Amino acid sequence: MRTSDLVFALIGSGLASACSSASETPQQMVDTARGQGRAVACRIANAADFADDCMMEWRGSGGQNTMLVLRHAAGGFRRLLVSSDGIIGQADGAEPITLTGQKREWMELTIGEDQYRLTAAQLRPTAP
Repeated sequence: MRTSDLVFALIGSGLASACSSASETPQQMVDTARGQGRAVACRIANAADFADDCMMEWRGSGGQNTMLVLRHAAGGFRRLLVSSDGIIGQADGAEPITLTGQKREWMELTIGEDQYRLTAAQLRPTAP
């Protein structure tokens, strides 16, 4: 299924913001995210397997659209817009988002050569 906007039911109204030190490397940020439950299973640039090597952070105030940033351990990132009614779309002219897999406990998004497995819990912004 190829679509630039995917509809997901997001529950919750608060936002979690990722706080990190300016001196942290991308890998240190991902390591911190693992401890905070913000690690995301990803397969970057057609890697052989998925690994919890990415992190997610919510940005915005919960208005019309909220930014979801998926960061890679090597420093790259993808920005997605999540609307208040649960539609996920491209944030900045990025490559199209494709739903490439879905199971009860997760869904798999592909953007270019990168793939992400997000659980329903991860797609629910929570209050800080």
